[in-house]
Amino acid sequence: MTTMLQDLPPEYDPDVPVTFTLEQTASRSALAQVVAGFNPSRVELVGKIKLLTAALITTCEVLRDRSPEPGFLAGGTTHIPNTTHNEGLKRGARWASIAATKYEEAAMFAVKAATATLPPR
Repeated sequence: MTTMLQDLPPEYDPDVPVTFTLEQTASRSALAQVVAGFNPSRVELVGKIKLLTAALITTCEVLRDRSPEPGFLAGGTTHIPNTTHNEGLKRGARWASIAATKYEEAAMFAVKAATATLPPR
């Protein structure tokens, strides 16, 4: 999977969008977090917003759930964990959780924008 746009054409007009294909997965918990199955208006853009947001949240879950790495002595004997690395993981886990929450919030407002012209129910 490519993580960066490759061979991006020179920018002639900044208003012309760049088209790309991205294959991504979403965890069940991320799909539940954005309530992906709920789209009573059947607006395609709402489904797209929810799926893209679930994929971003899944990425945050991976960052949040990284395991601490123990340090090793010569011969493979485990010693006191690398505290600097593990403290960084704790901070990173917190930031990843905050990012996931912000993505969820952003999706809520994007869905509101996508359905703003629909008649009230």
